[in-house]
Amino acid sequence: IEAKLSGNALDRSSVDVEDGYYDSSTNTIVWEAGRTPGLDTITPGSDGRVTFSFDSLAATPGQSVANPIINVSVSARGDRIDVTGASSEISTAVARSVKLVSNLALSSRGFYAQGNISNSGPIPPKVDQETTYTIGWTVTNTSNNITGAKVTATLPPYVSWTGVISQADAAISYNPTGGVITWLAGTIPRNADIGSGAKQVSFQVSLKPSANQIGTAPELLSSAEITGLDSFTGATIKTSAGSVTTRISGDLTYKVGDEKVSE
Repeated sequence: IEAKLSGNALDRSSVDVEDGYYDSSTNTIVWEAGRTPGLDTITPGSDGRVTFSFDSLAATPGQSVANPIINVSVSARGDRIDVTGASSEISTAVARSVKLVSNLALSSRGFYAQGNISNSGPIPPKVDQETTYTIGWTVTNTSNNITGAKVTATLPPYVSWTGVISQADAAISYNPTGGVITWLAGTIPRNADIGSGAKQVSFQVSLKPSANQIGTAPELLSSAEITGLDSFTGATIKTSAGSVTTRISGDLTYKVGDEKVSE
């Protein structure tokens, strides 16, 4: 039995074989009679299996191969002995391909002093007073082009949409019914990374905390979800980013305690 491996996404160093041999120079795995249990003689009606495994190459934005695929072609041959004792060679084959979906990623972060949107209000936030924050979304991608990318998230009832957006032409909208924010990010090219193809947008929200939130770090935005169509595999990709709270530790001016609502 021979298994031939190929494809631009195969990690050759990861191939693991049971009771066989992997020749990395030809990317071929071989199981043979005399070396692999059960292959010397196969009686009528019996069955068995040989196993192997492999990994794909790691995919990171800016460094991924295009349209990653791994192909496996398996063939088997042996001598069939008929009732008269005569032998004849028989063979069979099967092939499969594994197409790997792209790694579409979404980052959702909160800021106060950073970015090109000016914010105002007390930090730490105070009861019954408004403090504005910037929410930044960044979408990156690895191996395959993504089309029709859409990001959605929801504002809690104590947070309002100010309508201030960093990119005036960004296809972002707000529905006050349910507080849903939708961003039509469109096409995300393969290997899109920060500074090279990544899609970004920032918008402003306003927090007005209540007395029962004293000492807490209120949520500013729910977890955000992104969906898109992988143009190579045809699969719909869906992933999410965690919720954003007043604990905006990514902001350069943030210090511990700034997140807690005060009187």
